[in-house]
Amino acid sequence: MGSTFRRCIRAVPRVRAAGGVPDDYHRAVPRRRRRPSGSSRPAFAPGDEVERRRSGDWHVRRLTGASATKTYTCPGCHRPIPPATPHVLVWPVEKALLSADAIDERRHWHRDCWQRLA
Repeated sequence: MGSTFRRCIRAVPRVRAAGGVPDDYHRAVPRRRRRPSGSSRPAFAPGDEVERRRSGDWHVRRLTGASATKTYTCPGCHRPIPPATPHVLVWPVEKALLSADAIDERRHWHRDCWQRLA
């Protein structure tokens, strides 16, 4: 019975004398920074345009090659858009029925593919 009691005592984290903080306190899992509830980036920036298509109104943001750092897949031709390639970022003005926000539906298109869609 005495050995069980000793094992329980050892399982309790030791407390530092200065400050009264457990030794493993600073080794806890880091917290992720949360975005504010209203998105941190604006849905419509000053350089954006609104274009009318058969499928509705669309926000269009023209991206330069310098701002493109990832590879995206164009929904028009299903080919990759390599990093550092100028292209357009497109999302609907009105959100879809099951979408939380219209910006969640944004897609990266080759400029020619987007123009061909008109």
